[in-house]
Amino acid sequence: MRELSKVEIEQISGAGVWDDFGRNAGTVFRWFTDGLTLLFSNGLSSLFTAASKVIAANRANANTKY
Repeated sequence: MRELSKVEIEQISGAGVWDDFGRNAGTVFRWFTDGLTLLFSNGLSSLFTAASKVIAANRANANTKY
């Protein structure tokens, strides 16, 4: 009978399952935070760009004499 390798022992005992779970949870969390970062950075950038254009247009209209 041969001696089991470390990987085989982890597979039998289930010890490797928690390592995989931690690794996968970290990956999902990173995807989630990357998605939020992208959403807010692009969304806020667009919002501020639109707001500054509106403010500039209002200032231009306020300075126009009728």
